[in-house]
Amino acid sequence: MKKFLIYFLITISLAGCATPESFNNDLYRIRGRGIDVAFKIFGYPYSRTEIGDRVIYTWKMVATSGGIPIRRRAYNSTMTDFVTYRSYTPITTYHCSLALAEEKGSIVDHDFRGQAGACRQFANILSDYLEATGNKEKANPFSELFNY
Repeated sequence: MKKFLIYFLITISLAGCATPESFNNDLYRIRGRGIDVAFKIFGYPYSRTEIGDRVIYTWKMVATSGGIPIRRRAYNSTMTDFVTYRSYTPITTYHCSLALAEEKGSIVDHDFRGQAGACRQFANILSDYLEATGNKEKANPFSELFNY
């Protein structure tokens, strides 16, 4: 029972979070489609590079977290009274780079590198697009744990 409860709590905490595996699977779903689909999903790319017959389009994502104000109480310098002051949680910046290779107008390859905090943004954008266009079923948070 204790083991099930741990799995359940982990699953609930991860529900709605994109994993690298699910993002990779979603990227495979857009292979063979026109590069204009990628522009529709991710917007205009950060860069475009021609290598032989292929064109590599790259998107970059930066996400931040933190900077949340916290109220703290401490004694003043004479230790006679409490003083309330504000501080902030540390700000963390995450980066992710997504590359799609296009050949003869179709997406033929993909790659993504970076930290989960930013790559998750790309993954959520793609997942939402696939769900909206009927190309993906809604995510089942239990599928990865129990192999449904």
